[in-house]
Amino acid sequence: MLFNQQKGLFLALCLLLGGCQTATDYVNYQDLLSHSKGPFFQNEQEALGFENVQTLEPQTLQVAELRVTGPVMKSQGFLSTFSLYETSVLDRATYGIEVTSRCFSCIGLHKNIAVPRLILFDQDGVEIPTMAEGNGVFSSLNFTQYFNVMTPQSVKIIVTSDNRFDGGSHLVFPANQSNSIRIPASFHYGAEGNITLQLKKVE
Repeated sequence: MLFNQQKGLFLALCLLLGGCQTATDYVNYQDLLSHSKGPFFQNEQEALGFENVQTLEPQTLQVAELRVTGPVMKSQGFLSTFSLYETSVLDRATYGIEVTSRCFSCIGLHKNIAVPRLILFDQDGVEIPTMAEGNGVFSSLNFTQYFNVMTPQSVKIIVTSDNRFDGGSHLVFPANQSNSIRIPASFHYGAEGNITLQLKKVE
Protein backbone atom coordinates (compact mmCIF):
# COMPACT_ATOMS: atom_id res chain seq x y z
CA MET A 1 0.00 0.00 0.00
CA LEU A 2 2.78 2.39 1.02
CA PHE A 3 4.78 1.38 -2.07
CA ASN A 4 1.83 2.18 -4.35
CA GLN A 5 1.40 5.57 -2.71
CA GLN A 6 5.11 6.34 -3.18
CA LYS A 7 4.93 5.17 -6.78
CA GLY A 8 1.89 7.38 -7.43
CA LEU A 9 3.62 10.35 -5.81
CA PHE A 10 6.71 9.78 -7.98
CA LEU A 11 4.64 9.62 -11.19
CA ALA A 12 2.78 12.78 -10.23
CA LEU A 13 6.10 14.52 -9.67
CA CYS A 14 7.29 13.37 -13.10
CA LEU A 15 4.21 14.80 -14.76
CA LEU A 16 4.61 18.05 -12.87
CA LEU A 17 8.17 18.39 -14.14
CA GLY A 18 7.13 17.67 -17.70
CA GLY A 19 7.86 13.98 -17.84
CA CYS A 20 10.68 11.64 -16.84
CA GLN A 21 13.42 10.97 -19.33
CA THR A 22 16.88 9.56 -18.96
CA ALA A 23 19.81 11.10 -20.75
CA THR A 24 19.97 10.20 -24.42
CA ASP A 25 22.81 7.77 -24.96
CA TYR A 26 25.65 9.50 -26.76
CA VAL A 27 26.53 6.28 -28.64
CA ASN A 28 23.06 6.25 -30.20
CA TYR A 29 23.76 9.57 -31.89
CA GLN A 30 27.00 8.23 -33.32
CA ASP A 31 25.10 5.27 -34.70
CA LEU A 32 22.43 7.53 -36.20
CA LEU A 33 25.04 9.76 -37.82
CA SER A 34 26.95 6.79 -39.23
CA HIS A 35 23.79 5.84 -41.15
CA SER A 36 22.90 9.39 -42.18
CA LYS A 37 21.74 9.88 -45.78
CA GLY A 38 23.23 13.38 -45.87
CA PRO A 39 26.62 14.36 -47.35
CA PHE A 40 29.62 12.96 -45.45
CA PHE A 41 33.00 14.65 -44.97
CA GLN A 42 36.12 13.02 -43.51
CA ASN A 43 37.43 16.18 -41.80
CA GLU A 44 37.03 19.94 -41.43
CA GLN A 45 39.03 20.73 -44.56
CA GLU A 46 36.70 18.57 -46.65
CA ALA A 47 33.67 20.18 -44.99
CA LEU A 48 34.86 23.61 -46.18
CA GLY A 49 33.99 22.42 -49.69
CA PHE A 50 30.33 21.76 -48.80
CA GLU A 51 28.29 23.44 -51.53
CA ASN A 52 25.48 24.66 -49.25
CA VAL A 53 27.24 27.71 -47.81
CA GLN A 54 25.12 30.26 -45.95
CA THR A 55 26.02 33.90 -45.44
CA LEU A 56 26.69 35.37 -42.00
CA GLU A 57 26.59 39.16 -42.16
CA PRO A 58 27.46 41.46 -39.24
CA GLN A 59 24.52 42.45 -37.00
CA THR A 60 22.23 39.86 -38.63
CA LEU A 61 20.79 36.89 -36.71
CA GLN A 62 21.19 33.47 -38.31
CA VAL A 63 20.01 30.10 -37.04
CA ALA A 64 22.14 27.04 -37.76
CA GLU A 65 19.83 24.02 -37.79
CA LEU A 66 21.78 20.89 -36.87
CA ARG A 67 19.92 17.70 -37.77
CA VAL A 68 20.95 14.05 -38.00
CA THR A 69 19.52 14.06 -41.54
CA GLY A 70 21.87 16.86 -42.61
CA PRO A 71 25.58 16.89 -43.54
CA VAL A 72 27.93 14.92 -41.29
CA MET A 73 31.58 15.64 -40.54
CA LYS A 74 34.20 13.53 -38.82
CA SER A 75 36.13 15.62 -36.31
CA GLN A 76 38.42 14.58 -33.46
CA GLY A 77 37.48 10.95 -34.08
CA PHE A 78 33.73 11.53 -33.73
CA LEU A 79 30.84 12.23 -36.08
CA SER A 80 28.96 15.53 -35.87
CA THR A 81 26.28 17.37 -37.79
CA PHE A 82 27.29 20.81 -39.05
CA SER A 83 26.36 23.95 -40.97
CA LEU A 84 28.78 26.04 -43.06
CA TYR A 85 28.81 29.85 -43.14
CA GLU A 86 30.87 32.49 -44.92
CA THR A 87 31.12 36.19 -44.11
CA SER A 88 31.48 39.03 -46.57
CA VAL A 89 34.90 40.71 -46.64
CA LEU A 90 35.63 41.87 -43.09
CA ASP A 91 37.80 44.84 -42.21
CA ARG A 92 40.92 44.45 -40.11
CA ALA A 93 39.44 44.37 -36.59
CA THR A 94 38.37 42.18 -33.68
CA TYR A 95 35.01 40.45 -34.06
CA GLY A 96 32.77 38.40 -31.82
CA ILE A 97 30.17 35.81 -32.73
CA GLU A 98 27.40 35.66 -30.14
CA VAL A 99 26.20 32.05 -29.89
CA THR A 100 23.09 30.68 -28.19
CA SER A 101 22.04 27.03 -28.10
CA ARG A 102 18.79 26.07 -26.37
CA CYS A 103 17.88 22.54 -25.35
CA PHE A 104 16.36 20.69 -28.28
CA SER A 105 14.65 18.13 -26.06
CA CYS A 106 13.64 19.54 -22.65
CA ILE A 107 11.63 16.83 -20.93
CA GLY A 108 11.76 16.50 -17.18
CA LEU A 109 15.07 17.02 -15.43
CA HIS A 110 17.27 16.14 -18.42
CA LYS A 111 18.04 18.57 -21.19
CA ASN A 112 19.50 17.36 -24.46
CA ILE A 113 21.45 20.21 -26.01
CA ALA A 114 23.80 20.63 -28.93
CA VAL A 115 26.94 22.20 -27.51
CA PRO A 116 28.16 24.41 -30.36
CA ARG A 117 31.70 24.31 -31.61
CA LEU A 118 32.67 27.05 -34.05
CA ILE A 119 35.76 26.48 -36.21
CA LEU A 120 36.90 29.52 -38.19
CA PHE A 121 39.09 29.55 -41.30
CA ASP A 122 40.66 32.35 -43.32
CA GLN A 123 40.43 32.59 -47.10
CA ASP A 124 43.43 30.24 -47.44
CA GLY A 125 41.79 27.52 -45.34
CA VAL A 126 43.99 28.13 -42.28
CA GLU A 127 42.25 27.87 -38.92
CA ILE A 128 41.88 31.20 -37.09
CA PRO A 129 42.70 31.31 -33.36
CA THR A 130 39.72 32.27 -31.20
CA MET A 131 38.82 32.97 -27.58
CA ALA A 132 35.44 32.28 -25.97
CA GLU A 133 33.58 33.67 -22.96
CA GLY A 134 30.21 32.54 -21.68
CA ASN A 135 28.27 30.05 -19.59
CA GLY A 136 25.41 27.59 -19.49
CA VAL A 137 22.17 28.41 -17.70
CA PHE A 138 18.95 26.51 -16.96
CA SER A 139 17.98 25.60 -20.52
CA SER A 140 20.46 27.33 -22.81
CA LEU A 141 24.16 27.76 -23.48
CA ASN A 142 25.41 31.25 -24.30
CA PHE A 143 28.89 32.41 -25.25
CA THR A 144 30.75 34.84 -27.49
CA GLN A 145 33.64 33.62 -29.61
CA TYR A 146 36.20 36.32 -30.43
CA PHE A 147 38.66 36.41 -33.31
CA ASN A 148 40.94 38.87 -35.09
CA VAL A 149 40.97 39.64 -38.81
CA MET A 150 44.51 40.73 -39.67
CA THR A 151 43.91 41.62 -43.32
CA PRO A 152 40.56 42.36 -45.02
CA GLN A 153 39.09 39.03 -46.11
CA SER A 154 36.07 36.75 -45.82
CA VAL A 155 35.94 34.07 -43.13
CA LYS A 156 34.41 30.59 -43.29
CA ILE A 157 32.76 29.21 -40.16
CA ILE A 158 31.89 25.58 -39.45
CA VAL A 159 29.14 25.37 -36.82
CA THR A 160 29.01 21.88 -35.37
CA SER A 161 28.03 20.03 -32.18
CA ASP A 162 30.83 19.19 -29.79
CA ASN A 163 31.12 15.53 -28.82
CA ARG A 164 33.68 15.79 -26.05
CA PHE A 165 31.84 17.15 -23.02
CA ASP A 166 30.13 15.65 -19.98
CA GLY A 167 27.44 17.41 -18.00
CA GLY A 168 28.91 19.35 -15.10
CA SER A 169 32.31 19.69 -16.78
CA HIS A 170 33.90 22.42 -18.86
CA LEU A 171 33.70 22.69 -22.63
CA VAL A 172 37.40 23.05 -23.41
CA PHE A 173 38.17 24.54 -26.78
CA PRO A 174 40.65 22.90 -29.20
CA ALA A 175 44.38 23.68 -29.25
CA ASN A 176 43.91 26.70 -31.50
CA GLN A 177 41.29 28.19 -29.20
CA SER A 178 41.39 29.32 -25.56
CA ASN A 179 39.18 29.54 -22.48
CA SER A 180 36.48 27.12 -21.47
CA ILE A 181 32.75 27.27 -20.74
CA ARG A 182 30.97 25.66 -17.79
CA ILE A 183 28.34 23.09 -18.77
CA PRO A 184 25.50 22.58 -16.21
CA ALA A 185 25.18 19.04 -14.87
CA SER A 186 21.60 18.83 -16.21
CA PHE A 187 22.80 19.15 -19.83
CA HIS A 188 23.33 16.04 -21.92
CA TYR A 189 24.90 15.80 -25.34
CA GLY A 190 22.53 16.19 -28.27
CA ALA A 191 23.50 15.99 -31.94
CA GLU A 192 20.53 18.13 -32.97
CA GLY A 193 19.73 21.72 -32.13
CA ASN A 194 19.08 25.27 -33.31
CA ILE A 195 22.16 27.46 -32.87
CA THR A 196 21.60 31.24 -33.01
CA LEU A 197 24.54 33.24 -34.36
CA GLN A 198 25.19 36.98 -34.52
CA LEU A 199 28.45 38.46 -35.82
CA LYS A 200 29.52 41.81 -34.35
CA LYS A 201 32.57 44.03 -34.63
CA VAL A 202 34.13 44.67 -31.21
CA GLU A 203 34.42 48.42 -30.60
